[in-house]
Amino acid sequence: MKYPNTKVHELQQYSRMKKRLVQVWIFFVGLLALELILRITGNKPGILNSHIYPIDTLISEQMYKSDSMGISSYIRNSEHLPNGYIINAQGFRSPLDFKKQTIDSIRIINQQKVVMLIGDSYTEGCCASPIDSSFADLIYHNSNFITLNFGVGATGLNQYKLIADKYIEELKPNLVVIAFYLGNDILKFERPATPNVPVCFQIKDFVWLNSVGPPHYVSNNNYFKSKEEAYKFYISTYTLWGENVGYIEQIIRNSVVMSKLYLGIREKTTRIIWDYHNYGKYNKVVLTNSILKSINKVCEKNNAKLLVLGIPSPKDVKRQVNLMEEYGIYFDGVDYKCPPISHFSTNDFDGPETNNHFINSGHQKLYQFLKEAINHSLND
Repeated sequence: MKYPNTKVHELQQYSRMKKRLVQVWIFFVGLLALELILRITGNKPGILNSHIYPIDTLISEQMYKSDSMGISSYIRNSEHLPNGYIINAQGFRSPLDFKKQTIDSIRIINQQKVVMLIGDSYTEGCCASPIDSSFADLIYHNSNFITLNFGVGATGLNQYKLIADKYIEELKPNLVVIAFYLGNDILKFERPATPNVPVCFQIKDFVWLNSVGPPHYVSNNNYFKSKEEAYKFYISTYTLWGENVGYIEQIIRNSVVMSKLYLGIREKTTRIIWDYHNYGKYNKVVLTNSILKSINKVCEKNNAKLLVLGIPSPKDVKRQVNLMEEYGIYFDGVDYKCPPISHFSTNDFDGPETNNHFINSGHQKLYQFLKEAINHSLND
């Protein structure tokens, strides 16, 4: 029987151990180098998002308000409104007051039909420069019908329904257009508007704080009554600088790399667990479609037509998806139109992410499509 040479065996073990030590050394040097690079480029430890970091004083820069129904709109004379914003008495970006007497007078004098345009920041006009280059403004200034812009940033489908319930019966439009941003207007969960609580709180040098927490962290769609309450939630949830961090988290938060890794895994895991129990394409379809059908009923009751306009996201454009096929299931039972995706390029947006917006070229292209679609609906 032959036995392995002990000396050779020891040398092989030593070689393997040395190799592992070198690999560990390279790993830690690389980790240290990454930590240094992240710090040099402005990243801070203990956080996941660079916009969420503890600040000493909460200075409000509020431009949103909410009424007794929970409809969010703009504070008319807020100094924090973007340049060029003209806010009417109802809190929407328009030189016209959205009152029955005002609209009826214009309708009769000018012999024009009335179109209500409801949507989020895309409809509001972000990020056209100047603001009257937005598709809503182009429609307003270059059409033979009256356009009422009810677009408000940071809002969604529940807001659209509340606006429809309140204003369609009063203003009696000929057509209601829901400018549906395909990037985030599809409902993944219930997010009811809260009476007298704005859709978000705005704080100087800080990220916008939603007044309703995400369902995978906040049960029963609890809302935050104040900017202080919302700020405390954001710090304790998205950073390691909250009041109740554990001992291990206190160690981790001193490293940029470890903080991002830890918080990223925690966020992803929490979402996956919640999605597993609550989320699915079927739920999204039902939630979204039911509200659109409800708006359609309000329109029919008041002899108005409804048109849902699908606005592509930067990711839709990058993938060049067929919008009608991709998203049609959400709009079953209502009239909807989507512009040909080939008309757009990623250069029509100010960035590649879901929260990015059209620049002037994107607004111009959507305006051309929407104007034709509105004319067709009004004359059909």
